[in-house]
Amino acid sequence: MSMSNAELPTGNSQDIAGIEIVGDLKDCDREYLLSIKMTEFKKLISDLLNKYNLTELQSVYHEFDVGFTGVVALAESHFAVHTWPTEGYVSVNLFVCNHTRDNSEAAHALFNEISTHFRPNNIVKSVLERKMR
Repeated sequence: MSMSNAELPTGNSQDIAGIEIVGDLKDCDREYLLSIKMTEFKKLISDLLNKYNLTELQSVYHEFDVGFTGVVALAESHFAVHTWPTEGYVSVNLFVCNHTRDNSEAAHALFNEISTHFRPNNIVKSVLERKMR
């Protein structure tokens, strides 16, 4: 599996509202993607959010004939996933704010676990620092 990063340099932590991780998971195992049950993935996400001390407020998932999409509102911001099983592609977006604590490490760990779940051969990961000033 190869991974490329477009990470911005770290600035003054007081100015950083949070980080947003955008991932393109490419060349995923198509048969595996087709076999994923949305309800099982929903539980996995809830369990991982809990593991990393992120607060799930509400979620909306929709299953298509092939693939699914999901958005989870977090107290810390949001998580979104979109799957294209026939293309072997998954899009992931995770934004966490650092208002009461630095959630950056948790965001990276969560992204890595979610990415691994989809079995990609190539991950393109961009990390954006969301700044207030």
